[in-house]
Amino acid sequence: MLRPEESTPDGRAIQEMLAMASRLRSAGGTLDDASIMAVAEMAGVDPELIRMHAQLALHSQKASLFDRMKSSFLAFDPKIRNYVAGAWLGLAAGVMPVMAYAFRDGSGLFGGLASLASVIALWNCTQAKEARTAITSGTISAIVGFLSYTFPVFLINFLPGMDVPGLYGAAILAFAAGGATFGGLAWAIRSSLSKKMGWKDPAQERQELLHRLLAIQEELRSVEQYVTFLSIDVVGSTRMKKESDALSAEFTFTEYHRYIENITRRFGGRVHSTAGDGVTAAFDLPGPAFQAARAMQSGLFEFNAFRNKLEQEFVLRIGVHSGKVMAPGHDVKQVNFASVIDIAAHLQKLADPGTVVISEEALNGISALDAPLTDERLDCDGVAARMWRQRVQVETQIVPN
Repeated sequence: MLRPEESTPDGRAIQEMLAMASRLRSAGGTLDDASIMAVAEMAGVDPELIRMHAQLALHSQKASLFDRMKSSFLAFDPKIRNYVAGAWLGLAAGVMPVMAYAFRDGSGLFGGLASLASVIALWNCTQAKEARTAITSGTISAIVGFLSYTFPVFLINFLPGMDVPGLYGAAILAFAAGGATFGGLAWAIRSSLSKKMGWKDPAQERQELLHRLLAIQEELRSVEQYVTFLSIDVVGSTRMKKESDALSAEFTFTEYHRYIENITRRFGGRVHSTAGDGVTAAFDLPGPAFQAARAMQSGLFEFNAFRNKLEQEFVLRIGVHSGKVMAPGHDVKQVNFASVIDIAAHLQKLADPGTVVISEEALNGISALDAPLTDERLDCDGVAARMWRQRVQVETQIVPN
């Protein structure tokens, strides 16, 4: 016969979560109902399976008798736990009057303990999740209380000189009806007060919070987009500006930004942000993004020949990466802190001058790759990437001013 952890694929994970939950408990490492429900939510399984694993873990570890009893009780289903508590309280309420007669107690100690047990039994009914459970718990407490009084009286009256008054047998029906009535009333009063005072059942409040959390997650997912980013940088731009006059540099770099923006728009993208000569562009699909990156590299000979007023040629490094981002209002320009952008920038720094480095994630989104890649395989912070470079380098002659 298979053990429970062998019969479920995630049994080991459940055992590990139970052990973690036990360590986090402050009261001697015992698991209560809230802990069991939390583990069930994390594991995505039925709470009853968690209770079974909790019992298994309890028997497999060394613990005191009290800890075992406590953990076994807390591992019960909440309804069963309520019924068991009601039965024990009924037993105490029934036995105490017998003890008072047996010991001829005139102090009222045993009577007070019986009354206290009855009050706690009513409180136990108020802790039920449903009215039906409260009524059943009250009935159990009353019947057990009746039997725990009448049976010891029956035995004690056999002793010489003992004449403890008993109860009529039919009274058990009255006890049962009274227990059910008082149990239901106590639960109804507590529920009414909870609504008026704004008290919430912890389990119900937890459920409401979970619903709210799921609603927030759904709202956040609604603005989630799969985007491909290009990070474009000019090699040696600082030196180019330093060795040229200010007006030529301003004109050429303005033309460069226009050149990048035109190609980006031609392939369905949009400029996300600029920082100096660095540009980040965003595309909905990796295919057009890769085409745009190649067009930027291939078209530089025309830019350098006719629009570059500096003495040095423009040489680009480009990084391409795809991933999911949270775009408020579906506006990608509102995305400022995303790992996708950071990885695209890191890939750009790995690129050789005049090349494009594209991540495997972006390549996987391209159905038909129409450009050969080099055999070079790169790694950027755990992200695999490939490199594209032009097979034919076009020599350009910069037109003088």
